Amino acid sequence: MRSSQLSAVSQPRPISAPAPVSRAHAAGRRTVLDQLWDSHVVQALDDGQSLLYVDLHLVHEVTSPQAFEGLRLAGRRVRRPELTVATVDHN
Repeated sequence: MRSSQLSAVSQPRPISAPAPVSRAHAAGRRTVLDQLWDSHVVQALDDGQSLLYVDLHLVHEVTSPQAFEGLRLAGRRVRRPELTVATVDHN
């Protein structure tokens, strides 16, 4: 999916790629995280940030209400609600 196909309402905020942390990464070998990250990049920006496509939403009973409220206040919606998986943690 190209960034031009995303609507202004559903386009996620770009985030920075994780910093290298291992010798394997520093030596040029790709970690599992690198492979997952790269397979979800929609657009690599000139400032080093990446626009990622999220293909599964994992939500939790404690922190997710604030996230959904933030979406509501910003006038946004969950782009693909059928890809949402919720978990409950009974403390």
